[in-house]
This record gives sequence, structure tokens and C-alpha cells, in this order.
Amino acid sequence: MSRRGELLALFPDLSKIIPALPDAELCYTLKAVGLGDAGWIVSNATSEQIKSCVDLDAWHDHEPDTSVFGHWVSALSDCDDNALAEILRELDPEVVCLWLRSRISVVLKQDDSNFEPPERSQTLDGQFYFVANAEKDDLQELLEVVRILFQKDYWTYFRLMQAVVWEVDIENQEWALRWRNGRLQDMGFPEFEEALGIYAPIKKKSRDFLPEDREPLTNEWELPVWLPSLTTSQGEDQNLLRVINELPDNRRQEGLLRLISLANHVAIADKLSLGDSETLPKAMKKAIDVAGKGLDYLSRLHNISQSDIIARAGLVHLFRIGNELSTNAGQVRDEPTDREL
Repeated sequence: MSRRGELLALFPDLSKIIPALPDAELCYTLKAVGLGDAGWIVSNATSEQIKSCVDLDAWHDHEPDTSVFGHWVSALSDCDDNALAEILRELDPEVVCLWLRSRISVVLKQDDSNFEPPERSQTLDGQFYFVANAEKDDLQELLEVVRILFQKDYWTYFRLMQAVVWEVDIENQEWALRWRNGRLQDMGFPEFEEALGIYAPIKKKSRDFLPEDREPLTNEWELPVWLPSLTTSQGEDQNLLRVINELPDNRRQEGLLRLISLANHVAIADKLSLGDSETLPKAMKKAIDVAGKGLDYLSRLHNISQSDIIARAGLVHLFRIGNELSTNAGQVRDEPTDREL
């Protein structure tokens, strides 16, 4: 990952390369290079890519991380003024407003001849006055961003200034989360409440039931990363991946997409950082390990092959079984008990 910057530097025209990168790949690359040193890459990214990078990296739990968002804004400094204004216009205004409010207070000039600007305030238009929340914050980068908006996109500037004055943080957080959840779903990530379903308790009757066939996969999505070829070892914890790889061609892609979907559920449910390049491999490993335990259990319980189980049981169902076996027993039981049989 750390060498990607070196490889990209070999290309003479990044404007043809960077927009073709999957969104998460761009995010991981920029973080590996260092946001403070990645302006030459960021300046070639599209506004949609930057929005996705913010969605993946500039959040903590269910709230925007304004400090991290500020690093992304700083990374945009190599963009020309028009490009920067366009990107800021495309970002969710609720997130931008929260970032501004974390750094400044804004006072709107009243129609009063006795109006006195706040102490230490600065203004661009004589209408909105900015005051740093922290006395030692010189606001240099922030004011440069505000200046560019003022000159290149006055409506966005005006909208944000009014928002900082009047809007409520909790409402902005809620709306920002809604917009982000929708975009993450487009990349295959479920909402948090849905993702938690993989850890829901499962009754014995439901656990042991095996349908005649599984509904075909209907929802496909644009993968946010390039996936390397998945290799299997002979280890027990790789059974699930081995079985998927051995499926007929017309079922293998569906099986891999279901596995990626399960890994995405794990990443969201476990509150892993989506902007970390190690998150998806970590979530994938857990999905394979835990669902593989459920696969082994059902195969032995029904005395049929694991490939037949995969053809009939959903991976979320297998994960729930594997999680229950591990949680309730502290370890996976070698065989179903007589009572369960």
C-alpha cells in the first residue's frame, strides 16, 4: 500500500488514472501517502470520489469526525480555486457546517447602527463575522477555504454561514448520517441496525433448518475496492472459501459476492474503520472463520456435503450459527449433541 504513491508518480497524466480508481482504493492510497503530502493526487480526483473518501474515513461511530474532515479539507489545498469550490459544494453541507462550527462561531451583523463586531473577529463581506473558538487558532486554512467559496460560489458560502449561525448540531448529524448511509449502501455496506442482525440469537429450530434452495442474489453493487485473488489453504478455517471456490462458474461469482456482503456486515456491526485498508481483510477473515463453523455444523448435522449446504443456506445464516456455537460453548463443538440431533 505504501508504494502506491511511488507507482502513481510514474504516470505522466494522473487525470486519466485517479478518476478510474475505486473509491476505497483512492482513500487507502491517500492515507498511505499521507493526506498532508497527497495534494498532487487529490487534485486529480473527482468530487464524488472525495465525497466517498469522507464517508469512509471522516466518521467515528455514527457522527462525522470534524478533526479528520479538516485533514481532508487541508488535502484539497493543491486544487485550483474552482475545483475546490466544486468539491465543497458537492460535499454534504451538514458535514461542512459541523466542521466550521467546530472551529469558529459566526455572528450575523444586525440592522443596527450600534452594532459592534465581536472581539478578534474577521469578516469578508461586512455581514458575517468569524471568531475562532480556540484563542490560539489562527484559522488560516479555514479562512482561505471560506474566501474561495465567497469568491467562486457565493450561494454555498451564504448557505454555510447561515447554517453555522442558526442550525442545530444534532439535526445536522442526523441528516448527514442519512445521506452517508444511503451512499454506503450503494457500495454494499448495510445500515448499522441491519448489520447487527448477524449477531442476533437464533433458535434451534431455525438454526438447524435447511431450505430446499436459496433465493438467487438480486442486489449487486459497484465494489469500492479491487479484490485480490482469494487463495485457500488446507486449514479448517478456510473451508468456506474453499467450498465457494469449488462452486460451478455460474454460482462462484454469486458466492463471492455474498461473502463480500457478509464481510461488509461484519465491518459495520463491529464498528471497524472503513477508511483503514486493513478493515476489509480483517472483516473478510472473520466472516470466513465464523460462517465456516456454521457450515461445518450443518454439514455434519444433515450429513450432506458442504457444497450442498452452500447451495441452500445463506452465509448470514451460517455466520449466526457459527457465532452462537462459539459464544455459547466458548468453542466450537466437535459434533452436534444427541439432544440437538
